[in-house]
Amino acid sequence: MQCVDSLLIPILTAIQCLSLPAIDNGNIQYAPDNAPDYDLGTVATYTCNEGFVLDLSAVDASAIRTCVDDNDNDAEGIFDRQAPICVRKCIHSACLYFSSRKCDQSMGLCIAHALETMRLY
Repeated sequence: MQCVDSLLIPILTAIQCLSLPAIDNGNIQYAPDNAPDYDLGTVATYTCNEGFVLDLSAVDASAIRTCVDDNDNDAEGIFDRQAPICVRKCIHSACLYFSSRKCDQSMGLCIAHALETMRLY
């Protein structure tokens, strides 16, 4: 607010979000792309490099995030939701068909779980 002749006049400032941190093994596209500060409503879309896929398992993670007002009465906004991560795509089809097997994202291999041993497929 600004005081002019004993009147309080609100001064509007554009709300902007700062660039998001880079994502390992992926990219972020902004629309519109007016780096380094992004206007209210700017959409950030995450994609992964070849051989990787988006993991949205974190609470509130999304491949699409929007610059929103954080409602703290300043000109700085935030991107909503949480960032996803890019994980290595599994290279063995057995992970798709057997629920007892899971993909080891660090190696991209399918692992069979047993009580005492683990075998790589």
